[in-house]
Amino acid sequence: MATGDLVHLRRQRMLRSVWAAAVVAPAVCGYRNDALSALDGSGEVATSLPSTAMANFFDESFERRDQPAARLGERDAQLATLIT
Repeated sequence: MATGDLVHLRRQRMLRSVWAAAVVAPAVCGYRNDALSALDGSGEVATSLPSTAMANFFDESFERRDQPAARLGERDAQLATLIT
């Protein structure tokens, strides 16, 4: 509103170059970071590290749910043979 209906653009070639650099630079930096991290080996995201802890958690929760049935089978021999 302050400039009116006409905006004069000076040095359009330089403006076009700066705009193209601003658009292309993040993509170039991303590819460069990917390539460098692949070369030095530090780009590995450790997603499998908690797998042992997760397995232990699910194993323990299954044992907690399963133990009451096993205890019932220990008390009653006939029920134990049906369960097995």
